[in-house]
Amino acid sequence: MIAIDKHLVKQLESHDIRKRRQAVDVLNETSDPIALKLLLTVARQDPDSSMRALALMYAEKRNPEWAETVLRVGARPLVLNPAARAARKRALDITEAALTLYEADQPEDALKTLARALAVYPDIEQNPYFLSVACEITQEEEDAGALAVVSRQERGKSFFENLFGR
Repeated sequence: MIAIDKHLVKQLESHDIRKRRQAVDVLNETSDPIALKLLLTVARQDPDSSMRALALMYAEKRNPEWAETVLRVGARPLVLNPAARAARKRALDITEAALTLYEADQPEDALKTLARALAVYPDIEQNPYFLSVACEITQEEEDAGALAVVSRQERGKSFFENLFGR
């Protein structure tokens, strides 16, 4: 049995795709139950699509139902690169500003601001706080309905217009 240690986990975070590939192959060979969780983490967040596909294939071989469920739920990545972390923080700050506008009885401005948060960091749509604020502002009971309303708000604006609030 191959042990999962700190070195193997560090390989998964390497900038070198060959090291990440080697680590994913090792995870595929081990019977440690943690291996499946690590494979699913790679399948959700590795920057390279071929690595995500390989990790998903290995995870599905181990436990198809659990792998599908975890990926469908879209659990938040455990590790974000610095740029993504900064964008997520900015989007959460913008979400907070949208809620403040809504509480100040400015629902149109709140909706535009919330749409800007989504444009700054699209994965924010999976964040429970963002979804609860979106439901509150749009008066939609379903997350999908709230996201649809918010998404329509900013259609046509460029990424940079949304990022810088112009």
